[in-house]
Amino acid sequence: RERTGKGQKIDTTLLSTSLLIQGGFMEVEEHGKQEKDELVETLGALRQAGLPYQSLLDQQQIFSPFNTAFRIYYTTYQTANDVIAIACLSNRLRKKAADAIGVVDPRFSEGYDPEDPSIASAIESLSEEMKSIILTRTGEEWLSIFDAVGVPAGPVRFIQELTNDEQVIANDMVVDVNHSLAGKIRMAGPMIQMSETPLAVQSASPALGEHTDEIMLNLGYSEGEIADLKSRNITL
Repeated sequence: RERTGKGQKIDTTLLSTSLLIQGGFMEVEEHGKQEKDELVETLGALRQAGLPYQSLLDQQQIFSPFNTAFRIYYTTYQTANDVIAIACLSNRLRKKAADAIGVVDPRFSEGYDPEDPSIASAIESLSEEMKSIILTRTGEEWLSIFDAVGVPAGPVRFIQELTNDEQVIANDMVVDVNHSLAGKIRMAGPMIQMSETPLAVQSASPALGEHTDEIMLNLGYSEGEIADLKSRNITL
């Protein structure tokens, strides 16, 4: 507006945001359109047949680029005292995780044949073995082991625990502010940080009409005019 004298309407939706964060899957579609179209057709047929959701999910996972066979390296595990999550999205990281846990994954061995019919049962056994081994140590011990070899892992926490998380606090991801009605509240801080022009939360969200006088004065209204508008219930 400062440059052209014209403003514009900015429109956004939760749906467009959800589509944006699925970007990785959108890219896969461009490289596997035929398979994707076949999946959509199959899912439609399964829905028409009235089959349960699990049947649709099983079919979708066959297509999914997020290979279910490797989900033992991208999941949660119960330890001796806590639950942790590991997130290995490459074979290099998966191999590191397997070595750190102390298991042998046949898929990382020389001569591995993906068509070998025994692989499926071997992976199922491997999954159970990993669960049993991880149960023998505490969450802190496993996180220390994984951190030492560069395996991405962390404790599983509920949303209510986030505001007390050490990393969240250290990075100013939550801030304490005073609300005019609610008192002291804790809320999310800026989602990005800039080295030269750091962002900061200026205040809590205002109460209804809290800044009416300030805004009207800045717009050139006198105190008398503001009082008159309020008396006629035109403003708050």
